[in-house]
Amino acid sequence: MTQTHSQIKLTPKPINLDDVISFVAADNLAFCSYKGLSKKSTNISDSKALDAQATMAQMELDAIALSISDEFDVSHIAIHFRLGNVAPNDVNIAFAISSQSSKECDLASEQFIAKLNGSSTSWKQQILAEDHIWVKSN
Repeated sequence: MTQTHSQIKLTPKPINLDDVISFVAADNLAFCSYKGLSKKSTNISDSKALDAQATMAQMELDAIALSISDEFDVSHIAIHFRLGNVAPNDVNIAFAISSQSSKECDLASEQFIAKLNGSSTSWKQQILAEDHIWVKSN
């Protein structure tokens, strides 16, 4: 197994796909990339809500990156997640993974998407008396 280098960025600004890919791109490495487009607009401008979203996203993305690096022989993982206001068809998440093997890279990317889809659909925002939290839903 190689040591995995991870980069997770949370930003309210549009995601630059070249930045995501440049973190993983290197000579003699295969890499895969993915971008997720928002299906509906998200409008989160309250600072408490943004903090809650950032905390939830960081926790989930850290766990997914760790799981992928433990399960697959990957060199680099870059994940950029858009916080706050996102319009329909804007990129809300992008990731890239590199590995010595293109097959390993493909398998890791498939697993990443499966884990991302499994976790992102199980979170919902709750607003409780002037506070915002994100909780797992059943």
